[in-house]
Amino acid sequence: MSPMKAALHFLPMAAFLASPVVFAINVPTGSDDLNLNVNVLLQVRAEGNFDGPPTTPTSSEGASPAGTFNTDFYLRRARLIASGTAYKHFVFNIMLDTPFFGRRGNFGGSTFVQDLAVGFVPFKDVIIEGGFLFMPFAHQSPASGSSGNGLEGLGTVLANLYNNQRGLRETGVQVRALVFDRRILVRGGLYEGARATTTAPNVNPNGRPLVGGMLRLNLVGDETAYAYPGIYMDGKSRVSIGVGGQFQNMGSNVPITTTCPATRSLCCRQPGTDSTGAKAATRLATAPRASSATAGMKSSRKRTSIGSTATPDRTAS
Repeated sequence: MSPMKAALHFLPMAAFLASPVVFAINVPTGSDDLNLNVNVLLQVRAEGNFDGPPTTPTSSEGASPAGTFNTDFYLRRARLIASGTAYKHFVFNIMLDTPFFGRRGNFGGSTFVQDLAVGFVPFKDVIIEGGFLFMPFAHQSPASGSSGNGLEGLGTVLANLYNNQRGLRETGVQVRALVFDRRILVRGGLYEGARATTTAPNVNPNGRPLVGGMLRLNLVGDETAYAYPGIYMDGKSRVSIGVGGQFQNMGSNVPITTTCPATRSLCCRQPGTDSTGAKAATRLATAPRASSATAGMKSSRKRTSIGSTATPDRTAS
């Protein structure tokens, strides 16, 4: 049997196993001021790959090591979610996740906190929350894993646009609000962002947060959930357009280059320098600079290697 025919016979069962199963349980608390819900999400997946390049046994996806049709049975998602309200003005949710359990025969996956949010509701449709949160960017960024379509992979594409994230989430504080008769959605706040490390000491050396946000115009309907479903089953239509973005000062390890006025050579600006590189500059040119000086600074000796720095002229007035 050809790989294509084998895949066609496999599709009905794969479609069945790819469908998520969600259980919701309301837990009695004995008080009208406290509400607790427990949800269980299970996504069992049967996956088939064929006509791909040979891969190693430790590969996370692709055809078999021989390059032929490969079958894989695993848990795409196994989640335990607890959410609720307290005293009408407080909301909370926490989610534990075990993704890709058993993929390629790997049963060593761990369970970790995938979502955690504690919020305060001062007014209707306004929530101020903190925790390990979905970061706003595109509409797909805060997408629901239990109510999405059958296509995946956009989250991986979006992750490449973040300077630090896990599952498109970071620790931080944010505001979610629907205003002007729910026509405008505002979602944004301050997040951890990238941090300096021993290998990247110039990344965010001042420890400033990342600012992120999303502004959307609801043309038809509105969305109030923390995570937006990809498919709604309530018979209502929803259409919106919007913009989003993220910013963090010096939040990348990519150097910012400029030209040193005195030498007209390419320099890399470091933390605490101005546009002339007056305090310190890492010179990328390889020409000797034994006696060059810029704005009261001079080199102590010839250096031709990338990464040399200027030293202060302590005799300058």
